[in-house]
Amino acid sequence: MSEVIIYRPPQALTTYLEHATPAMIAAAGDAAVKRFLEFFTATIANKNTRKAYRRAVVDCIAWLEEHGINELDAIEPIHLATALCARGMRTR
Repeated sequence: MSEVIIYRPPQALTTYLEHATPAMIAAAGDAAVKRFLEFFTATIANKNTRKAYRRAVVDCIAWLEEHGINELDAIEPIHLATALCARGMRTR
């Protein structure tokens, strides 16, 4: 019989994560928050790269929210391309 283990971070970490996770991600639920945090902690080893990628994602989410896109499920590729172009970034 397999056992399910539920991760519950300590209160100090939970408080930090609440401030570190964009509202759009948090609103998508625990799985989205976990995946967001895992991406920026477990998959990117270089701290400068991690910081730059996180800033780009947070800026993109802010742009999306400013333009009325407030849910992850509502994001389309054209939204991301437009957001990146608006920020002066290349899409390819």
